[in-house]
Amino acid sequence: PFDGGAADAEHVRKHAVWPDLPKVVVKGDRIEISEQIHFAPMSSKILDSSKSLVAAIAQAILENPEIELVEVAGHADKQGNAKPNLALTNQRAKAVVDALVAHKVDAKWLRSAGYGEYCPLDPGTTKEALAKNRRVEFRIIRRDGKDLTPTWGGCEAAEKQGIKPPPPPAAVSRPKTAK
Repeated sequence: PFDGGAADAEHVRKHAVWPDLPKVVVKGDRIEISEQIHFAPMSSKILDSSKSLVAAIAQAILENPEIELVEVAGHADKQGNAKPNLALTNQRAKAVVDALVAHKVDAKWLRSAGYGEYCPLDPGTTKEALAKNRRVEFRIIRRDGKDLTPTWGGCEAAEKQGIKPPPPPAAVSRPKTAK
């Protein structure tokens, strides 16, 4: 079964789920990706099949110097135990940050956070609903010297579980270059 680590049916077929869309789009307070980042089962190891997506995300950050801080947020579905799910989402978010840094994104422009199962996109229990909830999201926290709202990738349910929004980000300056 797909646990956010192994490939789902579309991925196994080796074609893009959304073939007409670019892999990565910077939009408002988010960096949207058209496919999921896949990990080895119950691991934070990014699968080779997702490495080109991570490279494209890094390129998007590098090509948009107005982006000063991005939160890489890991999310899980509600299967399994909440505490291990939370730990795994933290590890996976950090692994993605490390991979972006390996692609020349400055670590000062990134922070990682795991939200476990607490911020689902779909409250359902179908295979499709669970798959939607296993994800990595990219929220732009600071852009052009301004903190954006919301200031984190979490939610009220995560906060009720003791996951607190991080403190306001420190000022980060990026060299401004022409695109």
